[in-house]
Amino acid sequence: MLCFGMDRIADLEPEVATGRLAFVTRGRVSGRAGLAAFDDLCSQEAAAADRNGVFVAAVAIGTTPASERVTVDGPTWVRADGIKLFDSVDDIRRQGTLRVPIQYTADGVDPVNTDVWTGGVDFNEPNFPNCDDWTPGSNEDGVFGKSASLEAVAFGVDSCAATHQVYCFER
Repeated sequence: MLCFGMDRIADLEPEVATGRLAFVTRGRVSGRAGLAAFDDLCSQEAAAADRNGVFVAAVAIGTTPASERVTVDGPTWVRADGIKLFDSVDDIRRQGTLRVPIQYTADGVDPVNTDVWTGGVDFNEPNFPNCDDWTPGSNEDGVFGKSASLEAVAFGVDSCAATHQVYCFER
């Protein structure tokens, strides 16, 4: 049983930060579509939300973790609602875990809880099924996660014929 007090009322305002944008796509892409299709989806959705910058899909490729696909030099990443994903930019490589889930799309309108291609168990762990390095036409399997979770990025393995959303990070 959970008990909650009701005699204290306080408005809580989240700390809004500035930084590079990270978001989850609205669109879905097949694991067989290829890495270029993942990156194109990120670029298209960022542009549609009037977000400037270069965006790439945060997925592991072979022995390269997702954290290596983004440029860690610079400001940390924030969701579209301004909440920091990592305490510092070094945290993505040091621990690979998030402060908050990446559940907002580029426009920041609504949070989503969806399956997201990752190719690793967190942002620093490659070498998991990743549709043969996201090769077009691959018949392998790929690792996916849930956008509304803080647990390890990987939650399951799916056929590369499946379509899932993608995490996008501004370089």
